[in-house]
Amino acid sequence: MKNSRRLTRYIYLALAASFSHAACATELGLTNYPIGVNGILDGVRPEPGKTLLLSYNMYNKADKFKDDEGDSAIPGFENTTIVSSLRTIHTWNYVAGPFTFSSAFNVPWTRSETSMMGRSDTEQGIGNIDLEPLHVNYVNSSKTFFASAYIDFFIKNGDYDSTRLANYTQNYDSATPLFAYTWFINGNWSTSGTLGIEFPLERNDETKYKSGDVFFAHPSIEYTPSSNRKLHFGLAGYYIKQLNNDSQPGVRIPGGGETRAVAIGTSVRYDFTRDLMFVLKYEHEVYYRNRAETQPLWLQIAYMF
Repeated sequence: MKNSRRLTRYIYLALAASFSHAACATELGLTNYPIGVNGILDGVRPEPGKTLLLSYNMYNKADKFKDDEGDSAIPGFENTTIVSSLRTIHTWNYVAGPFTFSSAFNVPWTRSETSMMGRSDTEQGIGNIDLEPLHVNYVNSSKTFFASAYIDFFIKNGDYDSTRLANYTQNYDSATPLFAYTWFINGNWSTSGTLGIEFPLERNDETKYKSGDVFFAHPSIEYTPSSNRKLHFGLAGYYIKQLNNDSQPGVRIPGGGETRAVAIGTSVRYDFTRDLMFVLKYEHEVYYRNRAETQPLWLQIAYMF
């Protein structure tokens, strides 16, 4: 009886929430912030007066959703998510000692296809808009350590419908303070990372679901062979830990809905010029709870002008 009630609960959530890993709240283990996107020169920002265009493209296919105990929670679950997102970062012509200042925004297009228990649904469109009003950037005198502190504001956008099986957007606003760094250890090795906490600012006004706050960390390390300075090989991963329970009026959520995950992955970066680079990256979650399995394949392109 207990397992039956738990199954019913997860199925209800599946019908009521988005499976879009791109926006990829803990409603079904999702966050507005795209966990997994970082790990490549995270702390580096454009020089004053310059603009960086970033194209993030992601493919993920999942056929499992695990509950708080690690058991399969939704029979016949399958989701395929495709994302193409354009982020723009501009650094202003103002310098204060070792500090510079940037602003950014990000617009994602997402296609989400979900099936379960004989039902299927596909939706696509422009998801939640990401606004980053102010990055405070630091670089040391030897230009070997770079850091940036900022807040991502995600503004809900798109056509959300709780009666659909698939949605391409999360139906709530959130704020995510972040700290990103890059350290060039020597001529061959560097390390980067991003730390953040996502704070949902409201309930999903259709499902009345309030997701908990989520901490995440993205560490990475890159090796550059002396024989080819344009080629870089990386190891990366991420850690996710929800800090408090989800809530929904009149409902007891199994395990508090607290999502958590650990992923490892690898990347290859190639610098065509000083201002143009391509990144191919794969990540695999070796541990996950209260969320669908995530093993995204990323193609990222960066162009500076």
